[in-house]
Amino acid sequence: MSVFWLAPQFLIMGIADGFGLVGLQEYFYDQVPDSMRGIGIGLYLSVGGAANFLSSLMITLVDRVTEKNGESWIGKDLNSSRIDCFYWLLAGINAVNLCIYAIVASRYSYKNVKRTTMAIADSYEGEDVENQNNH
Repeated sequence: MSVFWLAPQFLIMGIADGFGLVGLQEYFYDQVPDSMRGIGIGLYLSVGGAANFLSSLMITLVDRVTEKNGESWIGKDLNSSRIDCFYWLLAGINAVNLCIYAIVASRYSYKNVKRTTMAIADSYEGEDVENQNNH
């Protein structure tokens, strides 16, 4: 088995990570209260580091637990490892995550975002007219 069998998974996860981070940035910019905007953007940037830490922890735990039961799922030799079981575990975790996301997303109420670009442009035009009338 070649290590290049892992390339499609890494490609898909990289694309998903890119879309996810852009979505998080938009969420924290538009939906978080203005007083917490800086904290929100800081939190979204730390999500990647926390995810990598938890991923390493999960791989270590799965390796140690399955090693006690005989053959490790994540061994040094890909041909004797059971990476398919590890991917089934990841699929199960993602299915639970999708269900939780669907429940939370269906109960979320969006913050009304006011677009002030026109109001700012109008106020400048109004000030210019007022200044011309005063002179």
